[in-house]
Amino acid sequence: MKLRFKVAFTGLLVALWFISSCQDDDSDAEPEVIVVANAGPDQIIALPQNSLVLDGSQSTAINGNIKSYHWSKASGPASFHLKDSLAAQTLVENLTVGSYEFKLKVTAENGLTESDIVLVTVEQHGTGDWDYWAYMGNLSQEEFFLGSGNLFGGTNFLMGIEDQVFAVSKMGNIWKMTAARTWQNIGKFPELLQKTPLVFSIGDKGYCLGNGHLWQYDGRQNQWQRRKDVPEPILDAQIALVIQDKVYLVSSTAGKVMRYDPATDAYSPLNDYPGTGAATGFVVNRKGYCVEEEGTCWELDPATGNWRQRASVPHALTRISSFSLNEYGYVIYDLGNAAYNHNEPMQVTRYDPLEDVWTEFEEDFPGFGVNELKTISLENRAIIGLGYNNGDVNATDLWQFD
Repeated sequence: MKLRFKVAFTGLLVALWFISSCQDDDSDAEPEVIVVANAGPDQIIALPQNSLVLDGSQSTAINGNIKSYHWSKASGPASFHLKDSLAAQTLVENLTVGSYEFKLKVTAENGLTESDIVLVTVEQHGTGDWDYWAYMGNLSQEEFFLGSGNLFGGTNFLMGIEDQVFAVSKMGNIWKMTAARTWQNIGKFPELLQKTPLVFSIGDKGYCLGNGHLWQYDGRQNQWQRRKDVPEPILDAQIALVIQDKVYLVSSTAGKVMRYDPATDAYSPLNDYPGTGAATGFVVNRKGYCVEEEGTCWELDPATGNWRQRASVPHALTRISSFSLNEYGYVIYDLGNAAYNHNEPMQVTRYDPLEDVWTEFEEDFPGFGVNELKTISLENRAIIGLGYNNGDVNATDLWQFD
């Protein structure tokens, strides 16, 4: 009896040890790796634009790392070219009219794979489809989309001086449009700014206001000069109204307005802004106009520094930008988030200051961007583009309005 009890007791200890060992092994086991492929949001473009960026950078490997990416065409027209099928973000070129499906295959370090499909629709638009808009091509995808820079909040911006067009990438590189509508890299932005500067031009000089610093750019000499710093009340100026040879800087959040004279490099305070938050502004017939998202419009008379309320846009506006041309002001906007949520085009409304009337314009903005569109008003045309779409994808297309 004693021997049997000893053997049984010993067996019990062995069993307990085995169970404990198994539990320890389970606790030391590596967590399961879960791979989630994300080929990005569906995209729609219109010819003559025939290229775009496929973005799989939002793919993830939970409890692990992604080892490789692979792009391929799953279906669609024969015409296409993938610049780098093994990159997380890649340029696809030579697209033609039709619907494409591009497949992204993501592989984790442990060999697990997952795939996702993105739909790309290419629509037909000839050069005669618009009376007022003309497609000017795309800026470099490698520089303005795939570039690794994160200056200016990761955005790109435009600057117009007289009839010259400049583009500054999120990498800080400055590009100039040539007469042949090609782009020439001409230098670097002079300061590492974390936010997009407020950009305007007076005469033959361009200006960028950011981080409290005012930079003047001579496009002919390709030279930057730092001017007098911006006074405290308008450090966060959102709107620049250039009227003749001066600029009126509006900080609608602080309700402050200052006039800057480049000839004397001096700032002068003016009457406070009476509104509740201007989102965009333009100049027509030597008067400045600030438009708020609720549709309220205020007019600045530079001769007196006084503001008066003008006719409001009939409805609220979101994601708005503006420009002026031929004695009219134009506001590009998203109505009811239709552009952002449903890939509808951004709409355009036109203001006639003589009649004090807003009219919906007959042609929508045909570009790819939705948020933070960049606009410049030149001598006889306006240039609009860049920004980013509802998938937070940088747009690189530019359009001329005349």
